[in-house]
Amino acid sequence: MVLAALVTFLLSGVVVSDAWMAVSLGSPQTAVPISERPSYAPDGSEVAFWTDWRGKSEIWAVSTVNGRLRPIVADPNVNASEPAWSPTGSWIAFKSNRGGNLNIWLVRPDGSGLTQLTQPTTGRTRYDQPTWSPDGAQIAFVSDRDGVGNVWVINANGSGLRRVTTPNPPRSRSHPDFSPDGSQIVFSEGICSKVGAGHLCSGSRLLIMNTDGTGLRQLTTDGFSDTNPSWGGPGILFQSTRARLNIWMIQPDGSGLRAIPNAVGLSPTWSPDGTKFAFSGNYDISEFNFLNGMIRPLVELKGYFIPIDIMPGVSPKVISLREVAQISVALLSGAGADLMQQLDLTSLTFGRAGDERSLNSCAVAGVNLVCSFKMGMTGFRPGDTEGILRVRKVVGDSRIPLEGRGTVQIVP
Repeated sequence: MVLAALVTFLLSGVVVSDAWMAVSLGSPQTAVPISERPSYAPDGSEVAFWTDWRGKSEIWAVSTVNGRLRPIVADPNVNASEPAWSPTGSWIAFKSNRGGNLNIWLVRPDGSGLTQLTQPTTGRTRYDQPTWSPDGAQIAFVSDRDGVGNVWVINANGSGLRRVTTPNPPRSRSHPDFSPDGSQIVFSEGICSKVGAGHLCSGSRLLIMNTDGTGLRQLTTDGFSDTNPSWGGPGILFQSTRARLNIWMIQPDGSGLRAIPNAVGLSPTWSPDGTKFAFSGNYDISEFNFLNGMIRPLVELKGYFIPIDIMPGVSPKVISLREVAQISVALLSGAGADLMQQLDLTSLTFGRAGDERSLNSCAVAGVNLVCSFKMGMTGFRPGDTEGILRVRKVVGDSRIPLEGRGTVQIVP
């Protein structure tokens, strides 16, 4: 599966190049950034997620109100993924290879206060998939420090590290999540058998245990791959291979198993009010609303990052729909002449949604490429605050999609 292979590669700490993207993602028409692992802020105003939009896996947040994106952990030298927003809103836990091994780190929602929570051990031990207790006092996660993935718990201040599942190879546990009252943990367990020096897995199931590891019981039946549970008031969401890669829901007592209509994807997570859930779809982040059964996109990155500046040098960037006929956008590559030759300008679009064919002309201006677009074809409306540019870059026989987003203020 392309998605799984790319996730594994990104988290290995290797920088993604244009050439690698063209080869590894197969058809250039499907070469788009990944957006994965949504996690709501406690007030529901934002969703944190990780993306490789800028060539490395980084933690970003998207507004659930207007779709604006902002970086939280964006270091070009390290990878960051698996964000989990604390119930208090004060911290985001995440996984990073900063400093070597994969460990759990904490960061403030504004990107400050970077703190390492778990400490490295010998070898290539990983600490992964953090999730918060409802009171924000503890974090459960998965580690293979005993040779196979097990669920561990640590206090939010870094003390009290303890394993809560028993080492029992070849059963590898993953994706823990606390019950709403904090007394239990649901997690996924691989159904594996030992083959020679390794293990062969043929699916996974969900189990529930008390937070001290007692009271273990199986929740879902064998024969499928059930994983990524999220426990909320209405029930436990999870992804399953029972029918395509749908999102399903089940009650903690094993009753009420049902598929969520049209929700095809990965990593569901409940909204704080329990009326919605976010999930990873076809490389993007979407939101399912139980009140009306509708799905809406939260994050749609259709190309790899290219920096742009709308109305170059102008500040504030206030643009009147009545008074401005042309709008200029600088593609800030630092190599304008080269970029002019590398881009397929017939694919260049710009506007409110990013797919508007509004191009008028392009010319090299110093070290940048500046293009002019017809305002009447951009689709902008009064109150819009962002413009999106998309274009394809020629790399050998492939066309790599690029996307830039810039701030603007559209007035009548």
